[in-house]
Formats: sequence, C-alpha cells, structure tokens
Amino acid sequence: MTSVPPTEPEREEEEEKQPLREHELREAFGDVLSLLDEHFSMSTSTSKMSSLLGRFSNFSSKTWYDDGLNAIAGLDLMVAHVEASTRETMISLREGSGVWVTQFTRDNGERGWLILLNWARGGAEAMVNTIAFGAMLQPLIVLTLVLLVGLFFLGALRVIEYYVVEYIQRRLFVKLVTDLSHRLPRVDLDKQEKSFTPELLNRFFDIINIQKATSKILLDSLEIILQISIGMLVLAFYHPYLLAFDVVLVILILLTVFALGRGALKTSIHESSSKYEVAAWLEEIARHPLSFKSKSGMKVAAEHAELLATQYLEHRHSHFRIVLRQILAATITQALASAVLLGMGGWLVLKGQLTLGQLVAAELIVTSVAAGLAKLGKHLETYYDLVTGVYKVGHLLDLPLERSAGQLPLQRKEPYAIELEDLCVSRGSTAFTGVNLDIKAGEHIGIVGEDGAGKSALLDVIYGWRTPNKGMIRYDGIDLKRLSLEVLRDDVELVREADVLENTIDANIRLGRMTRSPEEVRSALDAVDLLDEFNRLEHGIDTRLVANGAPLSSDQLSRLMLARAILAKPKVLLLDGTLDRIRPERLQRALGALLCQTRDWTVIVISDRPEILARCDRVMELTDKGLKEVSPRTDGQP
Repeated sequence: MTSVPPTEPEREEEEEKQPLREHELREAFGDVLSLLDEHFSMSTSTSKMSSLLGRFSNFSSKTWYDDGLNAIAGLDLMVAHVEASTRETMISLREGSGVWVTQFTRDNGERGWLILLNWARGGAEAMVNTIAFGAMLQPLIVLTLVLLVGLFFLGALRVIEYYVVEYIQRRLFVKLVTDLSHRLPRVDLDKQEKSFTPELLNRFFDIINIQKATSKILLDSLEIILQISIGMLVLAFYHPYLLAFDVVLVILILLTVFALGRGALKTSIHESSSKYEVAAWLEEIARHPLSFKSKSGMKVAAEHAELLATQYLEHRHSHFRIVLRQILAATITQALASAVLLGMGGWLVLKGQLTLGQLVAAELIVTSVAAGLAKLGKHLETYYDLVTGVYKVGHLLDLPLERSAGQLPLQRKEPYAIELEDLCVSRGSTAFTGVNLDIKAGEHIGIVGEDGAGKSALLDVIYGWRTPNKGMIRYDGIDLKRLSLEVLRDDVELVREADVLENTIDANIRLGRMTRSPEEVRSALDAVDLLDEFNRLEHGIDTRLVANGAPLSSDQLSRLMLARAILAKPKVLLLDGTLDRIRPERLQRALGALLCQTRDWTVIVISDRPEILARCDRVMELTDKGLKEVSPRTDGQP
C-alpha cells in the first residue's frame, strides 16, 4: 500500500497527542534503527546513522511530524537491501502489532522499504522478540558461554585469593612461633628484670587479631579502596562537574579517615593494654589460689578485678567514640554523594551536557562508591586492631637477647677450672664486692651466707645468666665474655627449683638429649633413688607430668632435677639449694652420686646443711665484702 500524507485536521489532532507520541516515537524509532544496523546488511555507514539519529533527537515540538517524515525519507539506503524473506516477516507483523511496511521512491528513482511504527510500543517489542529469537540465537549462546567462562575465571581468582590469604595467615603464625621459640631461651635477664615474661607472652594471642585483620584488609578493604578509586576516576572523565564532585568526595574521605580518626591508634593501644592487665590479674589469682581462699582474699580478688574492668571500659569507650564518629561521617558522606550526584546528573542531562546512559552509569558507580564508604568505618576499626596487634606482638619480638657470638670452649673431657676475679654485683638489696676465688678442675666448693647475701646471684653470674657490674670470670683461663654462652651451657648445669615441662618423665629427664640410651636414663634415676618409685607408677617413666609437677611430690621433683643434671654429664655443676629440699633418708645416695670421688665435674653447691657441706673440699662464706673460707664441719649448725 502507498502512504498518504495526513490532512490538516488530522495533523492538528495528532499535535494534541504529540507529547506522548513524540516520546514513544523517539524510543521506538531508536530501537528499530539499532536492530537494522545490527542484524541486516546495510549500505548506510555508522556515521550516517548517527547523523540521522541526531536529527531525529532534535525535533522541535511543533514540527516533529514533518521533520520525522524528512528523517524517515533518509532510511531508503538502509532498508534498500533487506532480503525478501525479511520483508515478508515485517509484513506479517502488520495485523495487530501496529507495524506497517510500505515502499517508497526517492527522487533519483531508487526504491526502498519503509517500516512505520504506530505510537504504541507493542509493535517494536514484537519485532525485537521475533528478530532476537530468530537471528540472535547463536550469538546469544556464545555470549552466555563467554559470560560463564568469565564468571568461572572470576570465581577461580577469588578462590586463589582466599588461598593466598590463608597461606599468609599460616606464615604469620608459624613465623611468630619460630621467632619466639628462638628468642625466649635467649632473653637477657639483666634487662628484663622489671617485667614478668610469662605475663608478656599473653601478647602472643594478638596474632589471632593480626590474622583476622590481615584477611579482612586483603580480601575486602583493598577491594573497597580500588572500587572507590576507580569509580571516581571514571566519573572524572564524564564531565568537569563530576571531576569537582570527585575532589569534594576525596576531601570528605580524608577528613573522615585522618581528621576524625585522630587519636584512634593511641586509644586502641590503651584499650589493649587494659585488657592484658585484666588477664594478668586473673592469672595471678589462678597462680596463687591459697592466697585468695579466705574471705578477705576473695574480696581483694573481686575488687581489683572490678577496678581493672572499669579501666578497660573507660579505654574502650574512648576508642569507640572515635570509631563511631568515623562511621557516622562515612554514612553521611554516602548519603550526600548519592543524592548530590543524582541531582547534578539530572540537571546535566536536562542541559544536554550528559547523556541518560552516562547518568545511569555514574549513578551505578556512585552507588558502588557509597557502599564502600558505608563499610569504611568498620574497616578502619579493623585497621586499628591490626596496628595494635602488631604493636603488642612487637613487645615480644623486642625482648632483649643475650649475646650469641663467642669462641667455643676447649674441647676436653675433664672438668673446667673456674677463676673469679674481683667480682662486684649490685642488684636491688643484693650486693657484694671483691669476690675472688680459684676453683680447681673437679673441686667441690660449698657456699654459705645470710639470706640476701647474693649466693644465687653469684651462681647466675658464673652460669653467664647475669653480667657482673665489675670483675672477670674465666673458664680454663678463657674470659667468659669471649665464650659462646649457648655452647658453654651444654657443659655447665644449673639446678635450682623444680623446672618441669608438661610432658612425660622421660622427656623431662632427657630435655632434648635423645642420644642418651635408656640404660643411662635408668642409671641417672637410680642414682637419686627414683627408679623404683617411678617403676611403681602405672605408666612408669612415660607418666605425663603437669606444669606443677603432679603427680610427683616436691621431694621427687627435686631429685628428678638432679637426675636430669647427672644425665647431662656436665663439666661444671651448680646446685642452688636443691639438695636442702631432699629428705635425709634420700640425701646420702644423692650425695654419693653428685659429690663423688671420681671428680666427674666441678661442683659449686649452696647449702645450709652440715652433712652436705662436709662432703665439700672447701666451704666459702659470702658477705658484702667478698668470700672467706670457713670450717665445713661447724658452719651451718644451729
């Protein structure tokens, strides 16, 4: 059929309905042009089509019909090569779909097919569905497969990311454990006297906070930072006003993070310190149960715990107040960013300076950025926990260590000779000066003195555990300061109070000396009269001990420490009151093994019991003026 121009009354009737029909015409016409350009072989170039669309989008409100016809007249180059089968499909849509197909002739005689749509969108949708489900099936499958591959790839990257973060968490834990197991045996007691190392080790559990915080930051926080940064960068290319919007948004973020977060790290550290003070007090209650069994003791335990808990709440409140204001600022920034962009973008679209697609894209980007801002406050708290955890763990890694360098002692089987020259030690209430003593290899020396005279401090200095304020110690003529302490202590054994590991009796007596045979272990136990007693236990020497030594008695624990020293086969044996804790009926056998005539080791023993001192070659009394020799048979008697 041939199209007929509308009459004047018909045109006026159409102009009354123009606002609605003009909008629908533009939208439907754009859909048709897109379909024709994508699915048919056209002779019209992309630039011509863009020009045509531009003309169509600039119709005036009064002349849209005439201009529309003029624009439609330019379609012949696009539809001139539509195949017959496609034209039949178009013609089949005439009935009930609002689609008319007509043929027209240009001035130059070229003929083409014109597709006219009614003002309703039903016809356009019918055409889209027909073409999409017909000609677009294969590309749709390809697109679906490509999307599936892309999503699988994204999922694989996410899984790999989780695996890497898990690996990092394990590395952090193992690295800290390895480092501390290396450091703790080498802690310099001279520099660590004012702190209780076991309580400091509670900071080890901050590695859990570090692991969790690291996981959140690597998995979520970095993603949020990239999301915000890239989103604002894309917005900056849309319009100069959006660039200014980015600048304002960056300023607000910086104010939220730095200005409003001022003092957050300090309050977080104070909160953590007060938490560890509470834990230390609870450990103190558990370590001294007898002191808190009475009514007054229970009152002290509860009152001090309440005081420490109150201090913790105060520090927690101070820290949370800073975090809360950052969360509020991030939430306000999120709301302002979304609302301002919507208003500004809509205004730019009305002004023709921004397309509707750009506005939608910008709004999606800002929605993503705003979502990141909403999470920013919580992730800032995670960051504070991470820094605080690193700070607390750093206390352990900063523990002062003993010197590790030094030459090896002389490789010899005989006991060491020891020389003390002008030793001076001043530490709290303990002080002595001018200690001079030459101990021959294999000699047995007894040390006596008043309580607080510094007898234990003297053994610490000889062992290399503490450094004297003045003086020199020589092993076989070599200055102790020049010797490797680690190697020397394999040859010097210091026995003091019961030092029990939560392990079996066998592991406690060996203490890593796995080269010792079972016969040597039994011989060491028999030397202190423990073998028969341990054999009567259900599991023998495989019986497990707890930290307090149960199920062994204090007497058995003291003898176990002596058996450990005998198994070590040292060249120097330092006994700090251990023999005094052994019952008299068990003592003689232990003395026979330790102060034997074979002179297997040089012995320095601190004791007040005459039967022990009588077995020594010399007995020296320690005073603040130094050492003086006394009679071994009369010293120490009541």
